[in-house]
Amino acid sequence: MYKHNIFLLLCGLASCTVALAIGRVFVKTKVSLCGPTRLDIGWTDRSLASCGVNCIKRYQGYCYSFMFHNVTNLCTPGGQLMPLKSGPDEREGDLFVLLSDDAYYGFGLESYMSATVNLAFYQIDVNYTQAIGACQCLNSSLYAAKSLDKFNLYAQLVHGVAHDTWIGMNDIETEGRFVWSDDGQPFDTQWMTTFFQFDQPDNYLNEDCVEMHWDNQKLNDDSCNKTFYFICEKQ
Repeated sequence: MYKHNIFLLLCGLASCTVALAIGRVFVKTKVSLCGPTRLDIGWTDRSLASCGVNCIKRYQGYCYSFMFHNVTNLCTPGGQLMPLKSGPDEREGDLFVLLSDDAYYGFGLESYMSATVNLAFYQIDVNYTQAIGACQCLNSSLYAAKSLDKFNLYAQLVHGVAHDTWIGMNDIETEGRFVWSDDGQPFDTQWMTTFFQFDQPDNYLNEDCVEMHWDNQKLNDDSCNKTFYFICEKQ
């Protein structure tokens, strides 16, 4: 059933795409601020192709990534990528990730009125830069509430968690000019009094990043070095 032949669609120093004959495509991936769960300590396999096939064969439904060392032939099976998990070390070699949104942990559709978003809510304390990087590593971006319905969806998710949460907005480059972190587009100031809490933003002690208070579901500018939960969204 499992054939070990593969097609190397693109393989060089920077990238390598491996298409297995069993219908799965894995892409060689460099990661930072996220990494795969390890399903096993690994074994010595005969080839890159065999490593991928055996990962799928042994861990059906759970193999979303694998690591392969092209000198020692160590094969380490991996699950979904998660924020702040470590990437492959020198012993494990290169990381190959399934070419599918399913390879990234926690994502699912959430809706409010006209807004439907594929998102993942990570209740892990990170600073703003780490939140941006973790979302990028997970092939997504920090949540951007660019409409009233998306804002209300975000507020609905945050309500009741008893913890503030980063949103993908900042005025790091120009004080007072807030932009969305995913594309650099300016925040529509018509929503300032609706989205932000009273007397905010105030840039108290040089606050350049934006988070939502869990108790009143309003935005506040805060220090980018503070740590809060975060939500990633896929476009």
